[in-house]
Amino acid sequence: LQNYDLEDLRDLTRAAASVSILEDLLGKPELQHKITIVDRLRPEATKTAASVREAAAKLLEKHYMEPTAVQQLGATLQVYFHLSELPGAVWKAVDFAHNKAEAATRELWNPNTLSSLTEQARKQAKDSRMVSKKLVQLRLELAESWSEGLSEATNSVRNLQRVLTRKTDPESRKAFIDVVAGAPVPQSYGQPKSKRDFSLFALFWTRFCRTMANVMEEILDHDNGKLADDVAALYPPVRSVAKNLVGQLQESLPIAAYEDSGAAPTAGILGGSTALDDAFLQWTTGGPSSQLDNPQAGHSADSWTQTRETNVVSSSRSGTASSSLT
Repeated sequence: LQNYDLEDLRDLTRAAASVSILEDLLGKPELQHKITIVDRLRPEATKTAASVREAAAKLLEKHYMEPTAVQQLGATLQVYFHLSELPGAVWKAVDFAHNKAEAATRELWNPNTLSSLTEQARKQAKDSRMVSKKLVQLRLELAESWSEGLSEATNSVRNLQRVLTRKTDPESRKAFIDVVAGAPVPQSYGQPKSKRDFSLFALFWTRFCRTMANVMEEILDHDNGKLADDVAALYPPVRSVAKNLVGQLQESLPIAAYEDSGAAPTAGILGGSTALDDAFLQWTTGGPSSQLDNPQAGHSADSWTQTRETNVVSSSRSGTASSSLT
């Protein structure tokens, strides 16, 4: 165990496999009695196991948000598979992404931020005639900052799901996505209809929609609705950047689904494809079968983004956030 270089992913993977075997062996009831050679082995095994888990945690945090670090992320997930901790590590990463998205959303709908925008516009405008124009600019900048934070979080979860879908254990041939789907889903994410319909991204997105609904309800109720007009004024730029974000996500899904399933994507005005319905976001493009070459033809961008096969957001609160994103 002392010969492993835990900064080398290959050695880290081998160390994780060794730790798994040792922990299973040392946990057997017949070895719980005082045996000199076994007692000598326990401290080293415990120390190495802690080091392996610490190194894996750092690598997961580093690589799961990098779409170009697919091999590194796959190797890191392999470490957790050996440790029989893959589902827990995956949901921890998804939690981190959700927290990042929630933080960006709370910053957007912050009472102090909203109430101070007008004053900021007055200070930054060159003269009184420019205040309204400056206020529009500040609201757009605030919405774009929110979109950037949300985009980083959503892309990290999408990247994680892509790697899980592709990666299998070389020895047991178990697909990593099946291992995660077969484990309990944290209560805060709800439950998929079936293991076959399991989608890490859909569960993440559903929870985020609920979170955003709660945040918006809080801001609308703040100080007996005093900020309702400020919320309404911020809605247009938020809706605009949200639609751009949704379009970017939808355009990226054909590439991911094509690479993972071999499905041949068909062209759409926003990069959509009827072959990709429900691939990650549980959306349908809404195009009839006769319009496979352009499934969005005859539909506005609004009607396309609002079309769904399933009601991803189940609660009335969630509808607030869902509609505000479309």
